[in-house]
Amino acid sequence: MRAIFPDVGILCLSQYGERSLLQQALRAGACGFLLKSEIRMEIVSAVVESMRVGFLVTPGLLPALREQGLAVAGLAAIQAWAPNPRLSPQLLQVFTLRILYGMSAPQAAAELHLAPATVEKYMQYVYQKLSIRWGAEHYLAGVDLAGLPPEVEAFHRFSLPPETTPLA
Repeated sequence: MRAIFPDVGILCLSQYGERSLLQQALRAGACGFLLKSEIRMEIVSAVVESMRVGFLVTPGLLPALREQGLAVAGLAAIQAWAPNPRLSPQLLQVFTLRILYGMSAPQAAAELHLAPATVEKYMQYVYQKLSIRWGAEHYLAGVDLAGLPPEVEAFHRFSLPPETTPLA
């Protein structure tokens, strides 16, 4: 791939993180190696971050790198995704049904045994809580949040991982 597209960044995703594959990715000049089980919501954020740092990994790969004594320039680990701590379990449920699963307010209300108006009220709380700065906001560079519908803006903010910490 590097021979055909020399300017393209290669970001590897692996189910199990085999060490031989990690070593091949490093030799091939990849910009990151991520475990699927750890990346979850922040895949878009990880792609952006991999272009900014030298080599991006998920936290589960750090022990393998250390055990092998591999010194990697610009090594950074993307933090494991976690839902915004400002969202209560019920707000998180409503958000998941309405935004991630695309249910209408009446559908989500039926699923949660709530009134549709309550679901809409909860979504207003979600929008309010997600508008407060949290997570790695630099992933939103160039995104005009003001021009987006509230549900799209909320999704962008919801999918942010915590801040990434440089390791090398």
